Amino acid sequence: MGCGVSDIIGNNYIMAEIEIDEDKVDEKIRIINSFEQMKREEGEIDLIENEENKNENEIKEVIIKLNGETIPFSYFHQFSETGHYTIQYIFQKLLTKADYMFNDCRDLSFIDLSQFNTKFVTNMSNMFTGCCVNKIDLSNINTRNVTNMNSMFSHCIELTKLDLSKFKTKNVTDMNSMFLGCEKLEDLDLSTFNTENVRDMDSMFQECRYLESLNLATFNTQNVTSMFCMFCHCESLKNLNLSNFNTQNVKEMSNMFRGCYSLKNLNISNFNSTNVENMSRMFSFCKYLEKNKFISKDEKILRKFNENKLGEDNDEREDYDDNEKGLGERDKDEELHIKKNKDEEDCEEREKDKEGFEEREKDKEGYGEREREREREREKNKENCGKTEEDKEGCGKIEEVEMFKINNFF
Repeated sequence: MGCGVSDIIGNNYIMAEIEIDEDKVDEKIRIINSFEQMKREEGEIDLIENEENKNENEIKEVIIKLNGETIPFSYFHQFSETGHYTIQYIFQKLLTKADYMFNDCRDLSFIDLSQFNTKFVTNMSNMFTGCCVNKIDLSNINTRNVTNMNSMFSHCIELTKLDLSKFKTKNVTDMNSMFLGCEKLEDLDLSTFNTENVRDMDSMFQECRYLESLNLATFNTQNVTSMFCMFCHCESLKNLNLSNFNTQNVKEMSNMFRGCYSLKNLNISNFNSTNVENMSRMFSFCKYLEKNKFISKDEKILRKFNENKLGEDNDEREDYDDNEKGLGERDKDEELHIKKNKDEEDCEEREKDKEGFEEREKDKEGYGEREREREREREKNKENCGKTEEDKEGCGKIEEVEMFKINNFF
């Protein structure tokens, strides 16, 4: 285990940085994930959380150094002091898989892949899922043999730019959720992408909320079978030209443009929906997309567009909140929610005012009855007043008491 960098095949390593503050001291911080053989049960990924499930091959294949000192292989590390740390992952053989390598490594602040040899890697799915770095230099990454890029950058919520100009994607078949949840990504150039063999583009750009433009003119979609939620909640996207898209084999288009609130121009002139089985909510909540800016020759799609614009798509308004849980939180709906709460509060205040008014009316009625009773008593007392000096004094006292009661009531 004590070999140095010079002993490694082609200096094959990755560098990363992490900042430890007082809140993270002595906590278990994930610094790497299982990347060679994930534990799979019933088709779901179970992240390895304890040392007894550790893949023994990884222990032999990876050396981890912290500030230059080798530490025992572990998916987690407890940092005893605050400070800035560098982590080096040294690979003793060329990998064929890099899937889930940094999945959920949220505390890493920087990842340097310039010395990472990926010439034999075929799987990069979920490689950076959940990482909170704001940039990743991928200029040295060899993707020539990669077939799976599913969720490769999903939920990299701090990522603002991504240069993929060196990516070779001819062999990739799965791009499902590749950029899902990259909320701050402002620009994305995919002009070098070869997508001729891609079959799955589900949620590929879903929730790229800051993305204002997207040029997909080079995309070949002839083999794609599913485009579910492909652009769902790209809330800043204003124009989208997909006239080059071949959708002859697509079966799933539901929610494809749902929640593209700012979309004003959409060209899908060559879309063919012959084999599409589901296109529910395809244009739901595209509130600025007007018919004269929507280009399509497909009658089935045109009908769906009109249905969505009229809000007739399966009571979509009623089940919007439930369906939205899987599509990210809605800022605009939150505003409506706040307004609704304020209206409810105002309504409650009005109800209270109404109740108070009714109470005051009741008090007035009670006061009137009491006044009438007092008047009767005064008339009765007047009859007895003036008979004697003593009676007069008593009458005067009665009048004073009555006036005191009236004044104090108000």
